[in-house]
Amino acid sequence: MKLIRIFTHDEILAEEHTSQSSSQHLPYEYPEMPFFTRQAARAVLMNEKDEVALINIKKEGILETPGGQLEAGETTRMAVLREVLEETGFDATIVGEIGIVALIAHDPNFNEAIINISFNYLLKTVGSKKDVNYTTNELNNQTECIWVAKDQAANAIHNALMNNPNNYAFKFTAKRDILLLSNATRLH
Repeated sequence: MKLIRIFTHDEILAEEHTSQSSSQHLPYEYPEMPFFTRQAARAVLMNEKDEVALINIKKEGILETPGGQLEAGETTRMAVLREVLEETGFDATIVGEIGIVALIAHDPNFNEAIINISFNYLLKTVGSKKDVNYTTNELNNQTECIWVAKDQAANAIHNALMNNPNNYAFKFTAKRDILLLSNATRLH
């Protein structure tokens, strides 16, 4: 799988300070703090109606593509199929590889930084819907899967971000997911 993009903290700072010269903010110097690495698998999941699945985290005002962290011993393909089933209730088949997106971030609200590497795939639903399997945290955040016309999915994520501009992590995931949706169209 090919690397298609690395998003960094610098980009968020540059957007937040557009009225000032970006040279005053770039490159960002990460303070001494714990860094942790997270490997994840994500999906642009299409159904038979040519709609895209988005995970709506209502309590936080976030829309994102289905996916999550790899479990011990999983390949990225195993993880994306498991995550899609857990979050959407659908079995799926992998149509193709979208690519790898890395996020290097330091959330100023926490004393930690993250390197998140997402392995991203285009998938199609197979069969009928089963029960979702949300974690307690996902249930507490009122998480649900919604289906959006594929040509409206990126706008839906962008609009959610405009309604939630102070969520630092969402700024990264929204950029990632809009990029994934754009790149998935070449495979579909």
